Amino acid sequence: MTSISARARSGVKRVLGTRGVARTKRVVALLLSRDLTRLGRFYGTNKAYPDFMYTPHYEKYLRSRRWQPLRILEIGIGGYSQGTGGSSLRMWRTYFPRAHVFGIDIEPRDLREPRITTYCGSQSDPAFLERVVAEIGAPDVVIDDGSHRSADIITSFETLYPHLASGGLYVIEDLHCSYNPDYGGGPPGSEHTSVELVKDLVDRVAQRRPGVDETAAIHVYPRIAFIEKR
Repeated sequence: MTSISARARSGVKRVLGTRGVARTKRVVALLLSRDLTRLGRFYGTNKAYPDFMYTPHYEKYLRSRRWQPLRILEIGIGGYSQGTGGSSLRMWRTYFPRAHVFGIDIEPRDLREPRITTYCGSQSDPAFLERVVAEIGAPDVVIDDGSHRSADIITSFETLYPHLASGGLYVIEDLHCSYNPDYGGGPPGSEHTSVELVKDLVDRVAQRRPGVDETAAIHVYPRIAFIEKR
């Protein structure tokens, strides 16, 4: 039997039509746009749900930049089992009304939506990442929500961080995978993991060599790290 909610959605579509439903969604998203967690849940990104709850941290570091014409680059578009993905890309586009959002995924994800541009390629391919940056310009925010494999995270960081705009923010999600052998990780202290990358950056910030180190600060929370560039 068709559920009431499904019937209700079907009725809304019949009354409003496809364009009307899309317009209604845009209005609802705009009404939620000041609260990144509610907005993320509206679009369906796991960044906003209790198992992760990354959105309050993002809001802490990015709220003051909401109205800037940012270039936001996210590695990992998602949607492998449910359509085209792009839930977090849409969240960023709505929360930052003057930003252009760029997404990278190893699988083709052509969203064709305003202020969203997608690229197909591997985050472990420095030449591909360099081509993307050459086309879009220096990103203000980079979010690594890709394979979660330590080797890929390190390659992406070493390639993209030098291109990050001055005062930019580089975010690495799902750091817990650093302890999982399936993702190239291991117990604490294992070499060449994403967590060891973050620890190395902490050493650089603590030693602070003027004119040499580009990192201003590092903020680490459960499963996620925010790296601020000078």
